[in-house]
Formats: sequence, C-alpha cells, structure tokens
Amino acid sequence: MALDRYLALDPAQRVLAFELYESISGLPLLCPHGHVDPRLFAGPDYDFGTPVDLLVLPDHYILRLLYSQGITQESMGVARRDGATQGADIPLRTEFTRNLAPLLGKFGNEPNLTLILFILDESTYARELAPLAGHYPALKLGPPWWFHDSLNGIRRFFDLVLETVGLYNTVGFNDDTRAFPSIPARHDLWRCACANWLAGLVVRDIVNMEDALEMAYE
Repeated sequence: MALDRYLALDPAQRVLAFELYESISGLPLLCPHGHVDPRLFAGPDYDFGTPVDLLVLPDHYILRLLYSQGITQESMGVARRDGATQGADIPLRTEFTRNLAPLLGKFGNEPNLTLILFILDESTYARELAPLAGHYPALKLGPPWWFHDSLNGIRRFFDLVLETVGLYNTVGFNDDTRAFPSIPARHDLWRCACANWLAGLVVRDIVNMEDALEMAYE
C-alpha cells in the first residue's frame, strides 16, 4: 500500500509531509514494556497467557487501584474459577485536576520529576490533561494506544491537545501490545501522521521547514 495514503490531499502539504517523514522514518523504536518475563524474548515456546496474566496480575498496584474504584475483578478480566469472563477496555469518566492537586502542589514544578499522564477517555485529554501538562513542568502527556493508534485517532489527539499542551510537553506514541510484529507498523503510522500535521503548519506559515524538521525529530 502506498505510504502517501496517510498524507494530505493538498499537493504542497503532501510533498513537505513526505520529506518530514523520510527524516524520521529510520529512527529506532523505543518500546519499553514493564512486568514482562525476560523469558518471553528468549524462549520460542513461551506461553504468553492472557493480558491479565501479563499486565494486571503481576502488578498488584494496578489491581488494587482499579478494584478500589469499584471496578470488579471479573470486569478486568481476572477470571472466575469457572473461567467465564475475559474483560474489556471501556473508558470510564475520571477526574484528574482535583485528585492530582496535592501531588502537583508539592511536586508539579520539580525539575527532576517526570510524570506521564494518559487515559482511555479522549474527552479528558482536552478538558484536563492537556491544560495540566501545559502548566506543570513535571507533567508530560502521552496518548494511550487503545484508541489513538489509528489515523483518525491520531488526528483527533492532535486536534484535542497540541494547541493547549504544546508539542514539547508530549512524549510521542505509547505502545503496549503482545502483537509484537505490529509494533513497527503502528509507530510508522504515528510518524506519518506527525509528519502530515507538521507539514500543515509549514504550509500555513505557522512554522518554517527547519523548525518542522527539528520538531519531527524531537
């Protein structure tokens, strides 16, 4: 499939987007993944198990945090003894501004702390997370992979947050998947969408090409 299927129809923007994409397409992928048994990478017959086995059960902090919010273990995919449930990723309405106030009041301007915020609920990005990360130096904004690793999802993310949070207060694309062969394709899509968005800024004379190339790399 042609790479430019991800790019704008405007010829001027498309040319710039392709140049920007080529400047970053060969960069390495940084894909840290916590709570993963190293045997996963070394053993050809390793049993992955379920996402719950890999991510939730080994991390008792996540399990307790979710359970404390009234989310049942069954709904998280922690199987009953009869193995009848699988769980699902469904966004819930949450609140960050008041709940993070004690932490940010004490550490929000701390130069040696970086706290990355992301969530399933897209509306929370524009309403709370982008303003918070744009204000507090210790906060950075990262997109979740569930709903933003599609072309339309990435565009929505840019439209929702970048004007408020600022490009340099984001951390790029997060990926947490057991489908390891899909990781290069998903990151490549993110880079194409980034290049296309930056090319739009250049075409509208908001930034010049030199700045766009630097922003793409960063």
